Amino acid sequence: MLTNRRQFAFLLILPLLLLIFWTAQASGVVTSWGPNVRANADTGTASQHEPHLAISRTDPDVVVVAAKDYRTANTKEVWIYVSQDGGQTWPAGQQLRIPGLPGDISEQSDPVVVARDDGRIYVAALGYGSGHGLFLTWSDDDGDTWANSRSITHNETPGGLDDKEWLAVDNFPASAYYHNLYVAWANDGILFKRSTDGGESWPAYTTLVPGFVEYPYVVVTADGDVYVFYMDGWGYCQSGTIRFVRSSDGGQSFAPPAGVATAHQPCSPIHGSGGYDQWRFFSIMGVAADPNDPDVLWVAWTDDNNVDYGPTDVLYVLTTDGGTTWSSPQRLSHDPAGPGRDHITPVLAYDNNSRLHAFWLDRRADPANQLFHAYHSSSADLGQSWEGDNQVSQQPFDLNLYFPPPTGYNAAGDYWGLDVSGSTIMAAWNTTVESSQDIYVARGQIENNQSASLTGRVTDANTGQPLPLAQISAQPGGITATTNASGIYTLTLTAGIYDLTFTASGYLSQTFSSFSLPAGVTTWDVALTPLPEPQWWVYLPLAIAHP
Repeated sequence: MLTNRRQFAFLLILPLLLLIFWTAQASGVVTSWGPNVRANADTGTASQHEPHLAISRTDPDVVVVAAKDYRTANTKEVWIYVSQDGGQTWPAGQQLRIPGLPGDISEQSDPVVVARDDGRIYVAALGYGSGHGLFLTWSDDDGDTWANSRSITHNETPGGLDDKEWLAVDNFPASAYYHNLYVAWANDGILFKRSTDGGESWPAYTTLVPGFVEYPYVVVTADGDVYVFYMDGWGYCQSGTIRFVRSSDGGQSFAPPAGVATAHQPCSPIHGSGGYDQWRFFSIMGVAADPNDPDVLWVAWTDDNNVDYGPTDVLYVLTTDGGTTWSSPQRLSHDPAGPGRDHITPVLAYDNNSRLHAFWLDRRADPANQLFHAYHSSSADLGQSWEGDNQVSQQPFDLNLYFPPPTGYNAAGDYWGLDVSGSTIMAAWNTTVESSQDIYVARGQIENNQSASLTGRVTDANTGQPLPLAQISAQPGGITATTNASGIYTLTLTAGIYDLTFTASGYLSQTFSSFSLPAGVTTWDVALTPLPEPQWWVYLPLAIAHP
């Protein structure tokens, strides 16, 4: 009697290919970056950090940087640096401390530079000493001369510090509030002022949001609306909420606060006091508004992925309906997630063609997770496709070196500078490659529709023999190619980032995610592994003897 029988059974083992797709894809644009140039012209080893910048809207060769600068007896001041040749040179004769400050303002910080569409360039800064306030200067002659500072607020608010101010100008001629200036800052809440006469006068401040809030960031949209973003529940190792308030009447009144995203703010130092890093860190956000669509805004920040002292990422969200809804957070960089490399302090800017540009620092190139490089990327389709990450810095640098006084404060700058005008991009950051904290600047040039060619040979991984009729596909775009009798293939694409898949009958597929393809010709040889031989198991009937 047969008690158990399995007749012919077999198992054919097939490969399971798990494809992980990053958000980076091809964009049809390549940015070429020029050399890194030191902007501060002092000859000593005093520290400079926390740069911001703007490009003149009437002459893209005019670039203004403002930074915290300690060249005067190691005192924290805001200095202005001017280049009139597109950032190639930064003459010492066109560098000055923010002029015309009141006598009770001995130290300055937190510079912001904004370009008005008629060529005027503004610089705002906070100041303190025996007094405190916010101050504004400007140039109408490409940085040759600067107005004595106007007081946005001076000894007007409680306490001794008006902190983390941000400045924005309405550059939209169709707006009813064209050329209005708006400033928000933190002082036991988010405070706000506006100027309707180009910065000459500033009526009394308004408290937009009371309480434990920080990092205000002001932007103006194409319809003249004013958005003020801020962090609710800010601080080291804190889970805060990014929120905003909105004005549709030129800053005269604001709607109630609305939420954007939860931000898991890194600790400071980001890996704890016993780790390698000792520089102070704040998770200050970057914000940008599409100059052609008033409903599109982006917000980016540094996040520790809810793991205290863990590796950090730069994340972003965006809205296409004026802030009613926001996308889920996405990584801004396009290197693979997870290897424990820090990414910090994103800065955002739009060009006139609705292309979003992003700039940040990260440690992807250092296995020890200590040295930073600066990177740039861009997207013209709401993040559906991205230009490949461009390394902007030419040398890696360590933010733990050459801190300015006071001892133990360990300041390395809380933000960087990024601006775009036409096809010109300018970025500024602080580096330590010259044995001091210095401000470096680089110029990028947007080049559209760069042709790229990917070619190579596909072979058998065991024998090295060429594989004819292998298929190569590139996504996005669905571009395909087939190898010839010698195993050679050629794909003609636009420079950008692709997911490449190589397949051949009887072989395991290979996929290369986030493959960065530059302009020109790139050679990429691939060896495919044969599929395992099918295995068969034959079960014969089991004979059972009965007494």
